[in-house]
Amino acid sequence: MERYIIKLSYPSARPGPATENAVIARLKITKETNAIYGAVSWFEDRMFPEIKSQLTRHLVKKRVSLRSVLNIHNKEGVRDIKQIKRMIKSIGRGRDMLARSGMPNVKLFKTKKNKLFLFDGHHSTLAYMASGRKHLDTIPHLLIERNNNGHIDEADIFNFFGGHLSTEKNVNWLKYVINWQAPKTAQLCARQEKNMGELYDRVNCIMS
Repeated sequence: MERYIIKLSYPSARPGPATENAVIARLKITKETNAIYGAVSWFEDRMFPEIKSQLTRHLVKKRVSLRSVLNIHNKEGVRDIKQIKRMIKSIGRGRDMLARSGMPNVKLFKTKKNKLFLFDGHHSTLAYMASGRKHLDTIPHLLIERNNNGHIDEADIFNFFGGHLSTEKNVNWLKYVINWQAPKTAQLCARQEKNMGELYDRVNCIMS
């Protein structure tokens, strides 16, 4: 049976080798949960309240640089610099960027080439980076993948572009980002920043 594998991770303050407080959940793929956004929403409403109590500390086997994570929005798609600045202040006071439920704002999936792709939480991630966080295990996050292949299918990825890209045209989705702040005809944009590191560098120039 095909399922989504959802991993929740929260930073661990334990000194020494990098550790995280994490738990893995399995979510059956149905018509209601077939799209990733729908699956994440269903998970938050139906499973998260119980799952979050099962977090246990784990050693981080391989640290992931936040700068290496792929972005789905460009600089123009980062709509609210003031919001990022407010988030930076909150992080400085010891708060994490979480939904009211306690679920992480930062959500990612794994691509076929084993790259991590940020599909939600760009403002939060940029705020963490501006606060000095360098690795994924130092911020709360959710990672989703399919259990039959360990990554997200191409068709799933195209859904994030809101119908602007089609699998039938055999296009390379990595060449594009989406800007929901633009008029509909201009929402699909050529990728300029290849990852969150480059996006942070460009946004940081505005924040300074």
